[in-house]
Amino acid sequence: MLVGCGQPPAPEVTFSADGRTARAGPIRYCDIQLTECQNNDSAVAVLSVAPGRPVQISVPEPVAATPWQVVFRYRAGGQPVEGRSQVFAAGRQHDYTLQMPGGATLETVEIQQYGAPELVGGEPNFRIRASWVLAVR
Repeated sequence: MLVGCGQPPAPEVTFSADGRTARAGPIRYCDIQLTECQNNDSAVAVLSVAPGRPVQISVPEPVAATPWQVVFRYRAGGQPVEGRSQVFAAGRQHDYTLQMPGGATLETVEIQQYGAPELVGGEPNFRIRASWVLAVR
């Protein structure tokens, strides 16, 4: 876990598949304004997931209280495919089930938590505050 000065411990995300569970700390974790960030590449969780099987994702309240989404990569018919869930509104979603197409082999799952937006050309640009990664074997 990453801990910054005066900040609570960084939250962990739980990934489950076929009765097995893995917990991941953030590989990147910033304050809400994205002015102070810490990186921890060793926080990647690893889990075995059979082709075509779902992965259940559970995020704690500090993540669910902000907008977040799931970004994933898999192989279908030997071809790499990237996808993402919708962005979940703050306070609306604590869990998500990632369902792969039949026979698809999941490679990675990344939970992205959004931070405070910055204005770009008068429009809000939402930036990634934190990321949790699952590597599938």
